[in-house]
Amino acid sequence: MSTGGPTTLVQLVSSPHSGSTILGVILGSADEVVYGGEMDRIPDPVWHSGLQCSCGQPTAQCPFWSEVRRRFEPAHSVPAFEAGQRRFEPWSALGRTVAARTLGSPAFRQHAEETAAFVQAVAASAGRSVVIDSSKLVGRSLVYAAARSPSLRVRYLHLVRDGRSVLSSRRARRDRVGAPVTSPRFATRMARRWVVANLAYSTLLARQRPDYLRLRHEDLLRDPEGTLRLLERFLGVSLAAPLRKLCDGSVFPVVHVPTGNRFRLTGEVRFRRPEGTAPDPANAGERRAFWRVAGPLARWYGYQ
Repeated sequence: MSTGGPTTLVQLVSSPHSGSTILGVILGSADEVVYGGEMDRIPDPVWHSGLQCSCGQPTAQCPFWSEVRRRFEPAHSVPAFEAGQRRFEPWSALGRTVAARTLGSPAFRQHAEETAAFVQAVAASAGRSVVIDSSKLVGRSLVYAAARSPSLRVRYLHLVRDGRSVLSSRRARRDRVGAPVTSPRFATRMARRWVVANLAYSTLLARQRPDYLRLRHEDLLRDPEGTLRLLERFLGVSLAAPLRKLCDGSVFPVVHVPTGNRFRLTGEVRFRRPEGTAPDPANAGERRAFWRVAGPLARWYGYQ
């Protein structure tokens, strides 16, 4: 474990239902990595409510996130940090955030410095050199870019999943809560969201190369060992521990992840390799509706 030297912040960006939580948990099992879930939800609601952390404690009382707050709060204002998030990070504020970054807004710079201090508090509390945040806000990505310093490296891992699988996952979730939807209109709406999110990541963050890497969820499933070796080079840390777990079929512990997919509340997850080719559960009308909107971008990502 490392407590000195520079910290590396990795923002794991994706459209919803793309597998970012499982990838974060896998990477978080490495000796030098801590996975914090969707950290844009800290301070609110994680430090203010009864959300349940994966450790079983309410997030406001979780010993790890309480320690992060103890390290952050003496020199920084939690309300000011929260106000900066609301001002610069939402998708609806993207135009304002781009302008603030371009013009060198003092308020934007201050929020970037507060965000850097928060990341450093997470790293110090965990005793790790790499912090992974799966927040899906491109405004937060721009804040991270401005937060770079000799003590904070910033990298972006863009996870793409076939939008038709995203559509099926979203529909399955609605079915579980008693709001089933199977219609071309629903597929069109989901396709638009998939395009907007992934196109924003591809256009705004690809400029950050070599600190940007795009990865397909399907490649992780097909070749997890090869994918982790690629990520090992990109992150600059050893992923020997998760590679061992993949090889021997061990479970991956879910440690102090306060937000994300609900499977985190089970406390552990086992990576399952797909057997053959899974059938596409979307009906023909949904597939056509999705492809009319998202087909060009999906083809660019290598989907047929």
